[in-house]
Amino acid sequence: MRKYFRYHRGTLSDSMDTMREVQSMDDVKKLVNELVPDYFSNIHIRDKFTDPRCPNEWGEVSYFVLADFDGYTDQCVGYVNYNFEEDE
Repeated sequence: MRKYFRYHRGTLSDSMDTMREVQSMDDVKKLVNELVPDYFSNIHIRDKFTDPRCPNEWGEVSYFVLADFDGYTDQCVGYVNYNFEEDE
């Protein structure tokens, strides 16, 4: 199974345009931190959900990628199709 990350964007199409293959949670953290270096903390995965709108290579399963920043906690910054934290 290929593992993907995509940034949270206004539309699914815009989000899917940012889809990148990843191999680990470290890859996910690096991509999130590319948005604004040294801005996000506590990057983690939570809450599995089904989204049948995603293309076949993504699959129908998604997980939220959440982060803390600017005094806010658990803000959605992206999505993955695999829960890397279950491997840890």
